[in-house]
Amino acid sequence: MSPPDVFQEKLAKLKAGFIEGLPARLADIAAAQSAFVNSHGAAQAAALKILVGHAHKLAGSAGTFGFPEIGDAARKLDVHGSALLENAAPLDSVALHRIGELVAQVVSFSPGGAGRQDFESGAHEAAGSYNF
Repeated sequence: MSPPDVFQEKLAKLKAGFIEGLPARLADIAAAQSAFVNSHGAAQAAALKILVGHAHKLAGSAGTFGFPEIGDAARKLDVHGSALLENAAPLDSVALHRIGELVAQVVSFSPGGAGRQDFESGAHEAAGSYNF
């Protein structure tokens, strides 16, 4: 096997692992959002920091593995949440609602969500293009 073939095989395995782990990553984002909404003060800021961390990681890896729509949605959540953390002002209902909207956009890419076609297309590509 030539070095490019070995690289492509390793990349395909990583992509398949990303696809397999995506539902758990989306569930982590949903759980972090729930903790954020159901807390106040310092606990809410800590929960937002966790939510932003999950979104940041997903934004980077989704693009790497060929899911730019998931990556873009996660990046918007990351940027907005980071701005709220940086501002450190008390959060109002508008901020809470916007975080909810952004989380909904991200988690819509779950295998059972609105982004199912994109997800299945990527899963098919990972399995079909590299002959698993």
